[in-house]
Amino acid sequence: EVRGFYLPKGKDAYAFTVSGIYQFNRKDTIFTHEFEAYEAMSEEHVRSLYVDEYERFWVGTLDKLLVYDKHGTLLKKYEFTGKSRGFITNILRLDNNRLLVSSFSDELWVFDVGPELQVAPTIVRAPFTNVMTVMKDSHGRFWFPTDGCGLWYSEEFPNAASNFVSILPYGVESTEMKKIYSILEDRNGDIWVGTQCAGLWRYCYDQMSGELISSDIGFPPRVCSSFVEDDDGTLYVGTDGDGV
Repeated sequence: EVRGFYLPKGKDAYAFTVSGIYQFNRKDTIFTHEFEAYEAMSEEHVRSLYVDEYERFWVGTLDKLLVYDKHGTLLKKYEFTGKSRGFITNILRLDNNRLLVSSFSDELWVFDVGPELQVAPTIVRAPFTNVMTVMKDSHGRFWFPTDGCGLWYSEEFPNAASNFVSILPYGVESTEMKKIYSILEDRNGDIWVGTQCAGLWRYCYDQMSGELISSDIGFPPRVCSSFVEDDDGTLYVGTDGDGV
């Protein structure tokens, strides 16, 4: 079962699954287990992946973060420190020096990326849990869609003093926006949000209204699970059980 894809520009691509990761072979156009580090990770249920400039694999699993070298040697294991635990949902490169790791716990982990691995990450306690992913938009704002705690953002790099803001459209019940399954910034800078119960929403920086309800853009109240925008600016919305 495939959990996702790691598709960096100009580098090796990978599919991560319930049984390790698979490297994309450009010549044969298939994902294969024929690379050196495969066996070391073959029994891990992988939920997120990042490969750094030191050829290290940062592997997010159901309950921990593992770091392997290109040969498959386990270099470091990072585990949760508090009672709140959950699988690793996203590994985001923030800048030249830092990674941000999110999970289903209330911990956001910040790592400095360098030749030597940190003993432990810097931990930021968030006022929410169950983060589905983290997105940094073109305005520099960080977005945190959650499964059960709604939609949050921060205007600055997440740290202990960050002001996390919960966002809810006017006149909408909070229960409608609790479960956010997908988020995307389009080429116009608009933020699209897919929910479990309230369909599709759009946040516009340049409009006073801020967000539009699904019916305003002709989209039915479906479970929106994923987005992709093509080169022409067409937005495709994946749903749970209702197609694209």
